[in-house]
Amino acid sequence: MLNDCGDTVWTKSCVGSPPVGSNKVEPPETTTGDRLSSRNWPALEPVDDGNFVVLSNRESITLMKIDNMGNELWTQSYGGNYGYCVRQTSDGGFVLGVGTQGTISWDMLLIKTDSQGNQLWTETVGTQHHEAKGHLDVEQTSDGGYIVVSDQEYASGEPTDGFFIARLDANRNLLWQNSFDEIDYENPCRIIQTHDGSFVVAGTTEPLSPDDWDIKLTKISSGGSLIWDRSFGGDGYQFVYSLVQTADSGFAIAGCTFGDYDRDFYVAKTYKEGQLRWEQTFDTLGSNGLRSAIQNDEGDYVLAGYYYDYPYHGMYIVKATPPDDSLCCIRRGDVNHDGAPLIDMADLVYLVDYMFVNGPPPPCWEEGDVNGSGTPLLDISDQVYLIEYMFMGGPEPPPCP
Repeated sequence: MLNDCGDTVWTKSCVGSPPVGSNKVEPPETTTGDRLSSRNWPALEPVDDGNFVVLSNRESITLMKIDNMGNELWTQSYGGNYGYCVRQTSDGGFVLGVGTQGTISWDMLLIKTDSQGNQLWTETVGTQHHEAKGHLDVEQTSDGGYIVVSDQEYASGEPTDGFFIARLDANRNLLWQNSFDEIDYENPCRIIQTHDGSFVVAGTTEPLSPDDWDIKLTKISSGGSLIWDRSFGGDGYQFVYSLVQTADSGFAIAGCTFGDYDRDFYVAKTYKEGQLRWEQTFDTLGSNGLRSAIQNDEGDYVLAGYYYDYPYHGMYIVKATPPDDSLCCIRRGDVNHDGAPLIDMADLVYLVDYMFVNGPPPPCWEEGDVNGSGTPLLDISDQVYLIEYMFMGGPEPPPCP
């Protein structure tokens, strides 16, 4: 635990991988490989009373509560094969997201406990296909029900290109479930309910090549329909592990990025419709993995993860002030955001590259929204508007908001 200045107050070692010789059942090998599977990591969740719970996988699925000095308060064990996540619920108890091996396929198992970790009920969610072989996340919804998302593979073992999502009411009745297998997803890692009652899933894309993995962000309506789907990221690998909605209704995504050798912390901020606003990489010690991010009351981001720089390894904490984009939009049509006094060919080329050649997104989305439509996607109408203004005497782009 750290104090406000980032100094260590205490450290505890209380969880780990299954010991050698454990009879714990392993899920079938996923197409993503163990390096991406969230089943390999203990899950830490803060509790309203200022303490913490830790979910881990040893001989059994174990939930431990520790106080704010790291002392064990209680420990409980549960059935199932792998625990992926734990969330505190509105009644002070907890819900665990677990992968379990059924008679035909792997399914998602929700385990509900009271505030002392005593099991109250379990609920199995899934289809005839495999779910929760590598990733699973659950969140309690505003109406007291639950939303759960996981990876999905066909019963034959062939991976789908999407993810599986299901919503339950407060009495555990299934409201709807959907397999978004038309979306190129490799790892759906996190789901949250948004301010408007919809849901956003964050994960990584199905790779276009073995060396190119990008961030995926998908918004689903409260009834289970696709609203929008976004992808972004640079060269190499980007993986996401944490997702929060920010005060301005946008989203902050945290994870890691790496090329041939070292991993670095990666954090990105989007607009409320999922368009990339900015992204930043933190070149930290050795190989790193960013596991969690929060936004504090001052608007800064606190990033937590691990580092490995042989022979040393440990936890790594970063407190970062986001880029000042309060004056982002100076002039619509300045697509490349170079501040030039005139809109010129460089802006048009930048927009064309982004739309048709997989070029980088405009640094300031509003400046790329040339016609001021406010739609979540820049489209051909923005390009036409810019061409007509530059070459055909068309109207000037509307002022920034």
